[in-house]
Amino acid sequence: MNWNFFPVATLFVVSGVYAVKRALNASGHAPETPRLPIASARTPGERAWREQPVQTFMWQLQAARYSQPPFRRP
Repeated sequence: MNWNFFPVATLFVVSGVYAVKRALNASGHAPETPRLPIASARTPGERAWREQPVQTFMWQLQAARYSQPPFRRP
């Protein structure tokens, strides 16, 4: 089985749901989702996550990767 199929299928499903939601909102048949007020960030990590979520995720991923010993040593 090709494991690349699952991420591609997920992207298609997510983009399809987004397209349907956008079309319904544009036609006026679906109500807009209510916008809830967001509480202010309490920590520097939370502030970084809200300002740059992708970069913060990559930093967390690298920190988790290098904090664990490798499975096999050369």
